[in-house]
Amino acid sequence: MTGPVASAEHARRANGASQLARGGLIAVAGSAINGVAAFVVAVMIARGTESTAASGAVFVATAVFNVGYIVSTLGAEVGLVRNVSRSPSAARKLLRAAGVPAAIVSVSVALAVWTSRHRLGQWLADGSNPADVSATLGAVAPFIPFATLAAVALAASRGLATMTPTTMLDRITRPVVQVLAVTVAGVLGASVSGIAAMWALAFVPSFIGASWWITTKAPRPTGVDAVTVDDMVVSYWEFTAPQAVTAVLNVILRWADILIVAALAGTNVAAVYTAASRLLLAGTFVNGAIMQAVSPLVSAALGRNDRDEARRLLSTGTAWLVAVVWPGYVALILLGGGFLEVFGPDYRVGATALAILSLAMLVATGVGPIEAVLLMDGGSRLSLADNFAAVVVMLTIDVILVPQYGLSGAAVGWAAGLLVTNLGPLWQVKRRLNITPFSRAHLLAATTAVASMGTVAGATRLAVDDPGLGIALAATVAGMVLHVAVLSRFADELQLGELRSSLRSKR
Repeated sequence: MTGPVASAEHARRANGASQLARGGLIAVAGSAINGVAAFVVAVMIARGTESTAASGAVFVATAVFNVGYIVSTLGAEVGLVRNVSRSPSAARKLLRAAGVPAAIVSVSVALAVWTSRHRLGQWLADGSNPADVSATLGAVAPFIPFATLAAVALAASRGLATMTPTTMLDRITRPVVQVLAVTVAGVLGASVSGIAAMWALAFVPSFIGASWWITTKAPRPTGVDAVTVDDMVVSYWEFTAPQAVTAVLNVILRWADILIVAALAGTNVAAVYTAASRLLLAGTFVNGAIMQAVSPLVSAALGRNDRDEARRLLSTGTAWLVAVVWPGYVALILLGGGFLEVFGPDYRVGATALAILSLAMLVATGVGPIEAVLLMDGGSRLSLADNFAAVVVMLTIDVILVPQYGLSGAAVGWAAGLLVTNLGPLWQVKRRLNITPFSRAHLLAATTAVASMGTVAGATRLAVDDPGLGIALAATVAGMVLHVAVLSRFADELQLGELRSSLRSKR
């Protein structure tokens, strides 16, 4: 390819990488704040309640809340991104098509949680503190519709190729408000239900801001007749209906293990398990941020049948993801006990579970936002099958292992389910599109992360018997400095220039 055609192709590729860099940079920055804030909230709940059983009651309520609102979106978080990105002029119609059912379902779910809170408390507390669990469930239930509709509106905004509303409202404002609200609750000596209510209250500002943004910024329909728009709505539900079921399975994978541990082993054990999983938050949010940045760009590329561009976007985003999160997971595998001390000395017993969870996250982040590519190619039914298989695997392992092995058994179940939801789409995308996330940049990022952090954290573990929080933090910082220093030598392969350009463009 030569001449003007080659120049146009090069410009298009550069623009795609630049868009990914801008969207990814905004999303990752917001996710970093979100991860830190969510972690701080978890620490404050753990240290601000009178016992691990009491903090476990709050964690159980937040898990039920997240299950409730994510299920109530009916798959809109994926369906709107895919369809709005392909038909921006139909954004308002698609938003109504997604939002009205979500509102009805979310109100129904909130009422169901409220009316059954005492029975749920008995089931989820394993006989230890059912009153606390019931009270926290009643406190968070009224806020489920606010969280649901905020998620739907923000999904539509991402379909319009902007990460700013999601970052500002969901990644920054909400978690920061949660930190402040939980702090106020702790200072005032609030009960466990008061702490839970203050945590859930933070979703209201996100709902207000997201509603304002999408109603004022979404384009008015132009040049699209009513029949065409109606066809788009039909197409939306054809794609999203399986995804609504997938959303249920996804949320079970993400949150049900906490509820299972509470029901089978008690809220005190659930508190330790939640604390261990909270240490994975930063990597989880970065993964989600990259997925959200990649999804509309991949959808647009596949919409014009440009598989090469989709492959480049996937491999670049995955390399950046590995470069950012793998060092942290390696540190958690080797020094997890020390990091768990931040929740309190009783939480160190979760070190083995944390190592298992971190190993699974190395694999999950190593394949990047592969499920997003499958979904953007219309593979919602395949995604449904993957998630169903994963839930069956996780629940089976949990029921078998949790009664005997507690935290570690739950970690094995969650890890097995996570592998199914990532390795399944990896094979399916390869077969459908001949696309994989692997590249030379990916190999460089992974090797550098394991070698740099593994060397420092491994040496620390050998030199210090059972290192505490301070030593774990110092070793991790040293490992990160070494990782960044080595990685900077491969800036061209990782397209780090695009990130630097994005930083300059924001000044």
